[in-house]
Amino acid sequence: MAVAGGEALYAKWGRLAVFFTPCMVSGIVKMKYSQFVVWNLLAGAVYVFSVGPAAYGAGKVTSEHSLSQSGPLIAGIAVGAAAFLLGRRYHRRRQARRAAAAPGHGTEAPRPAGADGESQPPQQ
Repeated sequence: MAVAGGEALYAKWGRLAVFFTPCMVSGIVKMKYSQFVVWNLLAGAVYVFSVGPAAYGAGKVTSEHSLSQSGPLIAGIAVGAAAFLLGRRYHRRRQARRAAAAPGHGTEAPRPAGADGESQPPQQ
């Protein structure tokens, strides 16, 4: 059941699914190792540079009851937001590429004039 869910995520999100699934699922769905390494590195970097500073900043702000130490919190939220926006952009571009490559999308050969039953004007 969990494997089917992971496969569905990979079918929908492509390589971006590395951000949301356990590493084992990447192997089960036969993702190329070189792609896995790059995308897993990106997922780890986003986690480290977003959750770490955001959690540290939140602790600093709540313990001191002052917003003067909110730099790490803002930086972590900014990194997370940037990663989200880039991921959404990647996903939309991937959907557009898949739609363009779908059978019948712009691949139909032009029909000769008059093949649809309409009369043609006489040629001179």
